Amino acid sequence: GAAGGMSDSQRHYLTVIKNNADRLKSLVDDLLDISRIETGKTKLLRVYLDIGDVVNDVVNGHLRGRRQDAGKEMDITCDIPADLPTVSADKEKVTRILTNLVDNAFNYTPAGGTIRVSARNLGDVLAVTVADTGIGIPAEHLDNIFDRFYRSESEEVRAVPGTGLGLAIVHSLVEMHGGTMDVQSEQGKGSRFTFTLPFEPVVKGQTAELVTREIGNG
Repeated sequence: GAAGGMSDSQRHYLTVIKNNADRLKSLVDDLLDISRIETGKTKLLRVYLDIGDVVNDVVNGHLRGRRQDAGKEMDITCDIPADLPTVSADKEKVTRILTNLVDNAFNYTPAGGTIRVSARNLGDVLAVTVADTGIGIPAEHLDNIFDRFYRSESEEVRAVPGTGLGLAIVHSLVEMHGGTMDVQSEQGKGSRFTFTLPFEPVVKGQTAELVTREIGNG
């Protein structure tokens, strides 16, 4: 009644309503993000970025926090060499890329599993990998994994709430940086998502400007 507390069923319905509202907000946010990217309204604010700082924020702040909140036992490790060069990238966007990838790993890796974030210098690009021992992706679905709204029909995937836009956003943001996105996966064994970021941004006319400036200063 009005004077008393809520009944269990009322509490249950409120929880359902809140969860649905949260899902709807996630969908709207993701739709707005992908729309801004595809219409060219999302701009990159490039800085010289230490990927170790981003990994530290995302893994030690966000991912370990999720593990604690969910009470889900999971081994989380990082392998980031201290001598990696900085990359010219948008910190907020790279943080979003990595957050989406570790969230994906967390959502689809059962308790007792492992998530490993690593980075390496491949010469002209920095490669960042998020590997997990989760449910994996069937081979026939790998070609579609970055498509908008794509979600596998498997019960294990459907059990996890999602918009089907997270990986599409990741793919678009990586491409905006001039990087590439790769996935390797085996059903029942886990997945490895790797994105690359060029050490130097590819901007038309930039090389000529740099050369001119160097000659002018000489």
